[in-house]
Amino acid sequence: MRVRDDSSKINSIGQTDASAASIDAVVAGLICLDFTPVFDNPEGSRITEIFRPANTVIVKQAVLNPGGCVSNTGLAMCRFGARTALIAKIGRDEFGEQIRKRIAHFTAFDHFIECDEGTAYSVVLAPRGIDRFFLHYPAGNDSFCSDDIDYELVSRAKLFHFGYPTIMKRMYENDGEELVRLMSRVKALGVTTSLDSCGIDPLAPNGQLDWRLILTRAVPYVDIFMPSAEELCYMLDKERLNDWRKRADGADVCKILTEADVRPLAEILLDFGAAVVCVKCGEKGMYLATADSDRIEKVGSALKPVLSAWRDIRYFEASYRPDRVLSSVGAGDVSIAAFLTQLLRGSDWRSCLRSAVAAGAACVESYSVLDDLPSLSDLDERIAKGWMKNLP
Repeated sequence: MRVRDDSSKINSIGQTDASAASIDAVVAGLICLDFTPVFDNPEGSRITEIFRPANTVIVKQAVLNPGGCVSNTGLAMCRFGARTALIAKIGRDEFGEQIRKRIAHFTAFDHFIECDEGTAYSVVLAPRGIDRFFLHYPAGNDSFCSDDIDYELVSRAKLFHFGYPTIMKRMYENDGEELVRLMSRVKALGVTTSLDSCGIDPLAPNGQLDWRLILTRAVPYVDIFMPSAEELCYMLDKERLNDWRKRADGADVCKILTEADVRPLAEILLDFGAAVVCVKCGEKGMYLATADSDRIEKVGSALKPVLSAWRDIRYFEASYRPDRVLSSVGAGDVSIAAFLTQLLRGSDWRSCLRSAVAAGAACVESYSVLDDLPSLSDLDERIAKGWMKNLP
């Protein structure tokens, strides 16, 4: 059963009903409730020093927030000023109610589908200075399929962003048949399509799939693909990933990445048919690669005037240096939100990249993904005042 929150909540743009108002974007895919214990480990700790058999790890108060692409990216886009509708599946349970209450603080444009499988949750383990990892229960996200999308709603948007098919069973099974069906249907509407992924457990069923095959089938319908370097490397080149991990020597892989590491992976995605590839590289920054003019001309009509100037770009944008690092949870999602919101504003590619890495850096300064998130203008002001960058 498809349900709506029909209360008179006001989002950041001041609209109250997506069915009556124009929208900029639709963000769909995985949503969950995140439980994030706050760690107090010394800077420079290794993960093997923190998590040891028979060891008790003392943590601080946990943070409880909605998580996943729909919450993190979708609500961050609302905070940045984009009129964004959300499509996701939640259960008729306490976790689902917690998500509804939290979402209502940011937007009334939710198109949630109630399901019998319950609401997904994640236990997010994010020690200081170490890339986070998750204990995840997928619940209704596993049954999400292409028929769960409101295509009439999507047809009125400039952009459709879908997140985390890599851990949504219906989306990745049968060589990604549902993902291909979904993205191709949206693409046929003339809407610019965007896709994000997330980490894959090599011991889980989705870790045994031929992800290169799935990407060859789905990426031709993706205008903008925005994976992280590590998850992309797992899908395309496990030998390269093993090399990265050896070089990192137990530390976060992103700490050792260079443009030379990620550029070959981006080129593969362009060969598969993507128009724009943004590879998130954690604290190092973001790498942008774009296709030639023929492919760029096939993006959605509303954003074609902006993206037509983006042909044949290869550029690594170094990240900004956060004042402190409390939690990396949601930083990649927030960077995507800033990038896409700037694109919707008609900004050039340099501004999109700059805002993306700035938003990601600002996000890690807080335990909450959204509560302390600066506006895009605040980020611009911080940059103008000489915000220092990390070395690329």
